[in-house]
Amino acid sequence: MHYIKFDSFGIEVTDYLLDDNWLVIDASLATKEEFDKFKDFHLQHHLTNENLLNFTLDDTSYCGSLGAYTYDIEYNIRLYVSTIPFKESLSEESVFSFNLQKVLENHEQRLTAITKILKRNNLLSEDEALDLLPYLPIDHFIFAMHRQVPNLNKYLLDTHSTLEELRKK
Repeated sequence: MHYIKFDSFGIEVTDYLLDDNWLVIDASLATKEEFDKFKDFHLQHHLTNENLLNFTLDDTSYCGSLGAYTYDIEYNIRLYVSTIPFKESLSEESVFSFNLQKVLENHEQRLTAITKILKRNNLLSEDEALDLLPYLPIDHFIFAMHRQVPNLNKYLLDTHSTLEELRKK
């Protein structure tokens, strides 16, 4: 069993994979209270500008930010954490970040406006405009910071994203 420890919070980790700058963590929380503490911690720390956290996993120090997590009714969790292994925190000046959701929404608005102008000026046929539909609107589900599935193990098997499969890739 492994253990991930943040400044004020920690959980037992069933298994994990360090993949480039991502930690993919599988954990199983014992009670609803434990899950609620995790959920509150995640909510508090992923929505702030100070989203970089120092933490340890198996006595190795990291700094990173919390990503999305998927869970089931038995409080099994798959958590993604962006990370860089090192001994000290990065300064805010050395980290580049942007809001991907806002960038994509801006592109969606631009593409919609351009499509309307081209159709209005008969420079784009209705069939050609239909070719753009798969790109509009953006899928907001991909930006959900958490999602519940009926059974996490089955979900990971169905989506070919078990840690074993990810290790093979």
